[in-house]
Amino acid sequence: MALMLTTLSCACSRDPERRHGPYFEWTYKVAGKTVYHRLSPPEARIYNEGAAEYRKLKSLLRRLENVSRRALAYQARRA
Repeated sequence: MALMLTTLSCACSRDPERRHGPYFEWTYKVAGKTVYHRLSPPEARIYNEGAAEYRKLKSLLRRLENVSRRALAYQARRA
């Protein structure tokens, strides 16, 4: 349960659509420019899961790179 503290003069006290946060955002770079998207809570869950999968992929690629580097160094020593 979230506790909403608000001032009566604030628009969020009268209109549920104008309540403050939490806001979910997704930003990324395209050609050096930041692209920004505000996400709904269901979208935020999907993007969060996608980001977790991306981090797993990056970790696996780092491991593969290390294995490849060691294999190349081994082959170079045996040549």
